[in-house]
Amino acid sequence: MKIETIALKHLLRSKKQFFILFASIVLSMTLAVLLFVVVDKLKTDAGNSFDEIGANILVVPETSSRDLTYESVTAHNSNNRGVFSSRDYISINTIERRDNIATVAPKILQPVSYQNLDFILAGIYFQFEKEIKKWWRIEGEWPFRENEVLLGYKIAGSLNEKNGDELLISGKSFLVTGILTEQGTEEDEIVYANIMTVQNLFGLEDKISFIEVAAYCTTCPIEEIARQISEKIPDASVIIMAEAVKTRENTIDKFASFSIVFSVVILILGFAIVSLMMITSVNHRTKEIEILRSIGYRKAHIADLILVEGAITGLLGGIAGYLIGMSGAVQTIKAIMPAASNIKWDMIPAVYAILISTLLGVLSGIIPAVKAASMEPIESIKRI
Repeated sequence: MKIETIALKHLLRSKKQFFILFASIVLSMTLAVLLFVVVDKLKTDAGNSFDEIGANILVVPETSSRDLTYESVTAHNSNNRGVFSSRDYISINTIERRDNIATVAPKILQPVSYQNLDFILAGIYFQFEKEIKKWWRIEGEWPFRENEVLLGYKIAGSLNEKNGDELLISGKSFLVTGILTEQGTEEDEIVYANIMTVQNLFGLEDKISFIEVAAYCTTCPIEEIARQISEKIPDASVIIMAEAVKTRENTIDKFASFSIVFSVVILILGFAIVSLMMITSVNHRTKEIEILRSIGYRKAHIADLILVEGAITGLLGGIAGYLIGMSGAVQTIKAIMPAASNIKWDMIPAVYAILISTLLGVLSGIIPAVKAASMEPIESIKRI
């Protein structure tokens, strides 16, 4: 009789023992799969969230003056060189990795004076600024019309302006609709207006001072995205904002480390439990194993028998563990992240889960197999 047949018959005959071994492997693989899939999903969505709420690439001119600056970019006068055109801004959305671009936010900067104060008037697309700086909080309303402005916290205090007041800048009247809460950066000293209004007011039609880009860099190296932007805008200096990227990478790495460590702990515990149960099984099968030895089965045959039983249990446990773990992961993601995209039932994790569980069953059977193979047939004969 083949070793595989004997192993299957024993597992079917010893239903209670098989169920305990099977349940141990299923539990281990279910927890490992569930944790891996959930953490992997959290990593991806958390990484994308980080990318969406802040620029991680800055596209600036290679030349600049040193008058007033905003985010390390000079506010150029109308006769300054080193500004981009709308064509440059649009070209960013045509790079090969354009699917990795979350938001592109161009800006025009213009130094102005009002009430003997010098400050920057920043022309922006407010809808893009909302996307790229979701941490901004506004007292009042976001500007909507072409003559409405948003004041930084400090400049509002310096000008003694509040919501509903009017500013006269370069002969044009602007209505203050909102004041940015204190940011602790140079953003507190900026006046923000519609980009096209600023361009037209100062004769800077189709001019852009710099561009902020929020890129999804969880699925593509951010260096590659920066390189492709440089190819589209050769005269630009494309800067990767290291602090933003480092923060994102550190957070995602913590998710990954937690997943790996916890999964390893679960598998080690599963190995210990299954190995202990198989040793107990071998102790209860002493007479059976000795009889097999006495009718001609060699030590290698007995060892193979135990290992095959472990492999079969691990294989079946892996299949069940993957199915239960994926089902649990889908429900967990829906519960904690209702807005997340659906989880795909990928076959690659299934293959890994089945291979690992089968290997777990085999490895757990090594010590019991050695113990069983060491039994001598003479002991069975003595008891007859």
